[in-house]
Amino acid sequence: MDFNRYQALAWETEVITEPAERVYLRSDADDMMILNYLTLKLNGEAGEVAELVGKSIRDEYSFFGSDPEPRNKLLKELGDVQWYVAGIATIVNADLNMIAAQNLEKLIKRQTEGKLHGSGSDR
Repeated sequence: MDFNRYQALAWETEVITEPAERVYLRSDADDMMILNYLTLKLNGEAGEVAELVGKSIRDEYSFFGSDPEPRNKLLKELGDVQWYVAGIATIVNADLNMIAAQNLEKLIKRQTEGKLHGSGSDR
C-alpha cells in the first residue's frame, strides 16, 4: 500500500475533532492540542511495543517461532504506532511518502559518509 493512501484512509478514522473542524474551523491552538494528543498517544503505543518485547524476554516466548500469537500482537501494536505517525504527519500538513523519501535520503547520505554510527540528528 502507498504511504499517502494509508495516511488518507487512516485519518478518516480519527475521532479527535468534530467533522466540521476537520477542514476549516480549526485554529492553530486546536491543531497544537491535537498534535500534543497524537504525540503522547504515539509514545504510549511505542511503549506497548517495548512492553511486548520486554515480556518476551521475561516470559521466554518468541516472535519468530511456530506460535503466531506473539508476532501478531507485535504487528497490531506496530500498526497503532503507524496510525499515530500518520496522524501527526496529517496535522502538520506533511505526507508520509515525502517523509519516507527524506528519511531514506538522510540514511543513504549517512551511509555514504560512513556516519550511520554515532548520535545526533545532524551527522
